Amino acid sequence: MRILIGAEPFILVAASAILVSLASAGPRASDRISVTVNEQARRVDISIDGQPFTSYIWPTTLKKPVLYPLRTAKGTIVTRGFPLEQRPGERVDHPHHAGLWFNYENVNGIDFWNNSDAIKAENAPKMGTIVHRSIVSAKGGSDQGELDVEADWVTCDKKVLLQEHTRFVFRGGAGFRSVDPSGRATTVAKLDNTGVNGTYLTSEGKKGDAAWGTRGRWCNLSGLVGDEPITISILDHPANPGFPTYWHARGYGLFAANPLGQKIFSNGKEELNFSLAPNAGATFRYRILISSSIATPDATEAAYKDFADTYH
Repeated sequence: MRILIGAEPFILVAASAILVSLASAGPRASDRISVTVNEQARRVDISIDGQPFTSYIWPTTLKKPVLYPLRTAKGTIVTRGFPLEQRPGERVDHPHHAGLWFNYENVNGIDFWNNSDAIKAENAPKMGTIVHRSIVSAKGGSDQGELDVEADWVTCDKKVLLQEHTRFVFRGGAGFRSVDPSGRATTVAKLDNTGVNGTYLTSEGKKGDAAWGTRGRWCNLSGLVGDEPITISILDHPANPGFPTYWHARGYGLFAANPLGQKIFSNGKEELNFSLAPNAGATFRYRILISSSIATPDATEAAYKDFADTYH
């Protein structure tokens, strides 16, 4: 993701957690992985081997674009429905937790993380919205699909604090699906799996609830959805700011990398106060891997090394 920031310095305070050519907007018969743009419906649909994988959407009911839903190679949905869809027995809290998204709570004192239609009117001036602006490019292919998008991080009074450019790379095969979201922030990156039983495991061996607030180059969430064993892995690139990231991994299903929350997670022993000067930039790159199996630490470590080597 590339984010552009305006005339003022950009400060992220540690907190708790592609012009489209019409020819490229639709899938070709030779594309195993298709990326199909539908601007009128405010969505881009990604399919692999003819089966839906996920969609990049920017509905008016959300305060940021998201990937929703996410599916395994067998078609099992691993993201919760709320607030976009109601499903029996699902939790209906945290309306700002939708699909997979890139966000941060405190940008120059504006909260982009917690914003939703549930925010009280008196708190609206404190909230920011990530507004989808354009699809720069979208193309499918035999090995991967690619989507580049641009968005603005906007305050309640319409001031643009950040301009974001994000590139998604979609891959998949027998038994796995993956998304590589990478982007750059320049002055002018979760996963919510509520309702699924599972266990966290980090690269440092932290398991279950012990994973929360600890650092690691990767983290797995493994469990069963119906009869299908599934592992969702988030891999942190070694060139990212704040590497290795802290894991904001909660038992109710919120699964997020927080590379900038050193002060919170270290009880004040560390502090990053990440900032960007005007017209400077920073790149954040991750891989989300969805496996139709309970992934072993060795398998995840091999996937991590492949990810690190792919973007070096």
